[in-house]
Order: sequence, then C-alpha cells, then structure tokens
Amino acid sequence: MPNNPAFLYGSPEPLPTAYILNAGAVNCLYENGVLRYLRVGGTEIVRMIYPAVRDTNWGTVKGRIQNETVEQHSDRFSIGYDWLINELGIQMECRITITGDAAGTIQFGFRGTALNTFLRNRVGLCLHHPISGIAGMPCTITHPDGSTTTAEFPNSIAPHQPFLDIRALQWRMEKGYSVRVDFDGDVFETEDQRNWTDGSFKTYGTPLHLPFPAEVPARTVIEQRITVSLIEVPNDGSASDESIKIVLREENWPMPRIGTCLTLTAEELQLADKIRKLTFTHGRAEVWLNTPDWADTLRRASHHADALGLPLALGCHFGENPEQQVRALLEVLHTLPHSPKALFLFQESQPVTTAILLQEVLPMLRQHLPACRLVAGTFTNFAEFNRNTMDVSAADAVSYAIQPQEHAFDLRSLTETLSAQADTVATANQLYPTKPVWVSPVTLRKRYNPYATNPASRLIAPEQQTDPRQPSLFLAGWTLGSLSALAASGASDITYYETVGLRGLLTTDRLFSVYHWLQKIADFAPERIKLVQVSDPLAVSALHLLRGKDYLLLLANHTNRPQEVQLSSPMNSRVTQVGTEGWEIVAGPKTIKSIALPEFGVISLYVKDEH
Repeated sequence: MPNNPAFLYGSPEPLPTAYILNAGAVNCLYENGVLRYLRVGGTEIVRMIYPAVRDTNWGTVKGRIQNETVEQHSDRFSIGYDWLINELGIQMECRITITGDAAGTIQFGFRGTALNTFLRNRVGLCLHHPISGIAGMPCTITHPDGSTTTAEFPNSIAPHQPFLDIRALQWRMEKGYSVRVDFDGDVFETEDQRNWTDGSFKTYGTPLHLPFPAEVPARTVIEQRITVSLIEVPNDGSASDESIKIVLREENWPMPRIGTCLTLTAEELQLADKIRKLTFTHGRAEVWLNTPDWADTLRRASHHADALGLPLALGCHFGENPEQQVRALLEVLHTLPHSPKALFLFQESQPVTTAILLQEVLPMLRQHLPACRLVAGTFTNFAEFNRNTMDVSAADAVSYAIQPQEHAFDLRSLTETLSAQADTVATANQLYPTKPVWVSPVTLRKRYNPYATNPASRLIAPEQQTDPRQPSLFLAGWTLGSLSALAASGASDITYYETVGLRGLLTTDRLFSVYHWLQKIADFAPERIKLVQVSDPLAVSALHLLRGKDYLLLLANHTNRPQEVQLSSPMNSRVTQVGTEGWEIVAGPKTIKSIALPEFGVISLYVKDEH
C-alpha cells in the first residue's frame, strides 16, 4: 500500500505532531492545541480538554495556533501557545497555558481578548468525559454557592443536561480511581454528547438557559481554568496493555439492510453497473413538497432507482398544508412504474415527525400504499429524536440521521463517535421498543443545521457538505466501524452516503476506498453478523460476518501507526488488504493468530467451510 497521505486520510498534508506526556501517575496525549486521553494505569479518566468558540449558528471556530512551546519531563510538562481567531465574524487573541505536575494535577488555562464586537453562543473551555468506566457511576457536584448534590452519569443517552450549575465535579471510576475537576471563570454544566454521536459527556461553560447569542464587546477579556486532580489512586499494580485483542464471540443476529442516497445526476446513471455491484437494498431521495418542481424530482428519483435496480426510499418533507400535499403526492406516486419501498415523513422546520403527519397523513398513505414502510423520526441528529416524543404506534419504523462532525473535525474525534452510534440505537430501542431502527442517512458532514438562528441557513449547501476525506482509506475504516457499531446494537436498516460524487462512493474516474470495502461485503452476501469485542476500539474496529458456515472478518486500523492485533481464535485464511486499486492479497492462505495492520489499513480474512 502506498504511503500516500491523501489516499490514507484524505489530506496531502502530514498529520499534526502528537506528544505523549506524563504528569505523575497520569499520562496523556497533546496534539494541535488539545489535551486528550488522560489515563491512569491504562484507565481513561478524562477524554479531552480544549478551548471552544461557537458563533450564532453554533458554527465552530477553528482558529490558528502560533508560538507553540512544549516542555516535557519524565513526570511533568508545560505547554503554551497563542490561539488567533478571525473567522465567522469573530476576532480574538487567546493565550492557552497547560501544565501537569508530579502529583498528577493538570491545569488548562484560557485567556482571550476580543478584538472586535461580535455575537457568540459560547466562548471558553470544555472538558469531555469518557463514556466507558463512568456511565452509571455516581458523582458529586459542587455548586457556585458551595453546596453539593449527588447524581449519576447516565447509561442511556440523556436528552437534556444531566448536571447543572457546576463549580466542581468529583467522581469514582469503575476501577476505583477518584477524580476531581474544578472549573473557574464561568458557571459550567454537562450534556450528553452522544446525542450528536460524540463519544463523551461534555462539561462546558456558560449555561444554555442564559440568553444567546450574547454580545461580546471589543476589548473584553475572558479567562477560564480547568483543574484535574487525582483524589484516590488504588495501588493495584495495573498498567496499560499495549496489545490489541480481538475476541470472536458466538452470539449473532441478522445482518442489517444497507442502502445509499441517490444523487439524481447523469453521472449516477453512467455508473449504474458499478453501483449495482454493491447490492444495496434501497436508494434514498428527498422530495420537498413546498418546492414547485417536487413532482419532477420524484419522477427522476423513481427513474434513477429503477435504473440502479434499487427500491426507492423517499424522504417526504411536507409544508404547512400536509393534508393537501399528501393528495398531490399520491397522485404522482400512482403514475410511477413502481411504488416506493419506504416513505420517511417529515414536516419542514419541525424537529421530528409531527402529530398531524402521524394522525392524518400516515393513514391516507397506508390506505393507498399498503406495502410501503412508513417511517417516523427526524431528518437530522439523534438529539432531536431523543428530545421530542412521538406517538409512533401507526408507523413501521423510526429513524434519525448520523454525521460525526457536529462539534469536532479531526480524525481522532471522528473515531470516537463510533461507540456513540451504538448507544443511539440502544436508546432508540428503549424509547420505541416495538419499532425497528432505520439509521438514515449516515454522512461524513451534516446536511442540515437545525440550530441555525436564521432558518434560511439550516439547509446546508452541497459544496459545504463535501469532505476531502470521503475517498480516503480512513473513511473506509470509519464506515466499517460504523456498520459494526450500528449492527451490533440492532439497527434494522442503514443508509450510507451517496452513490456518486464527492460525497459518495465513486466518480467516473475513481472507485473510493469505501466502495471496495462495501463490495467485499456485497460479494460475500452475509446473512448474519457475529459479536466481536475489541480491547482498544479507538485504535481498531472489527466486523465479523457469517454466511452459512463461512466467515468473513474485516479489521480497520483508525490510527496513523501500525497496530498488532491478536485473535482469540486462530483463523485459516488468506489475508487481503484495500489498496489504491482495490483488494490486494498480502498473505496466505495460512493459520492467522495475529495480524499487523498498517496505518489506516483495512484488511479481510475469509474462512470457507470445507465440510
């Protein structure tokens, strides 16, 4: 495999330098202005600390780092840098200081000066808590007046903030470590970021009950500090285990149905033969019934779905007169050669499927389209699905979309979202236990911003939905992890990306890495998916598929360094690996007990039953 950064992770530029630092018993990683993965004896106690500035539409300012210094010693460290902001109408000069001492105390300081007058939704520091080892554990909250209360980190995804009015938090990890975090410079609160598939709880400054956006006058100085302290460290001799272990279990369940979104372009029809090879179960298209050309869009979607051999799944976006619009919709649907497989029911500017759609529109569709699956849910994030209840008794399934870049954009943060995707399905099953969960669509960037102050800014322009990492090997591995997480938690259907173009699987001159990976699954034609446990899911994902007595194990390395993976059960198999031209044989057939995964590598092991 060529060591080509653009092929591996979508950028011709090298990844930022990462520093492994120690502060007494705590080790952590510093990269690109962010402190990550604070661990003691291999146990993660804090996931991330970083500065954040959000504009009036909750857009995230990236800023520019200058004058960075990193001093590291065996048991302590010191970091400083200037963070310069000039985007989204916000101009600031910020100084960041980070220290870790031999006692294991870590401080992260922020001092920002506004250079212009601007509106902000948030300015200051954020701390992410890991989910594993902390969900369900009790914590003590110290409030600004000095009083304390006790609560628990939630197991299921909390729709709203579980902790409010925070001056300090103290909690005990499952393995016995006790941690205290003090917050200075603002009143903080905690939200469950799994609502947006971030794999963390986030404690942040400026409570959301205060009015926003708020004006920040020029020359305003904002100072905050977060201090992490170890209160108790059990003397159990535990240490970090560097090896990655894959445990193959016997538990298995049906393979979810996988589809894609239609682009309705000439290029899509031109590449129909290649798309058909992926054997998708549906092609999704959106119809906005308030637009004058919606009927033409619907007819074109039907034509493209037929050309690709895909049942049509239609996102129907109703306006203010859904009873009238559903009649017009049915008139056009009855003229099509094939009825759609599914209809997703949405109403513009509403977070989830409305009562009028469920009580008035859905029965009409059921009467005229008895074989069509009628789906309730949201066009956007799981947060909206989780925060707004629906009476879905008449619906056939529930649905929400996933995109991993609501708050962060780097490769590590994208990988962290994989475990949270599983939690969204588990929570959806708790909310609506009798309804299948259809995750649709999964995209690398968001298509819609429900939090934009200006409604005209909510539907995101296509060019802003594109990401240079779409063709990369990293995206193929991330998708493998996504399918593993969603399937393991019981998703019935999943819609991935688009067919063609820069948000899709291929172009007229190139098959993307994710195309090759999905074709491997299509060629194998799995019937069921088996449980796999990975000791370090931030580094490696695994997908174990079953067809009769044949097995296909797929592994993905999410990191920019080789990983040695140990299998719990040896496999007699040939090893293949995704390269620039598709799958390449790299070893075997032979008995495989361990596998060396190259940086961002995606490999497969196929075991055929010979009896």
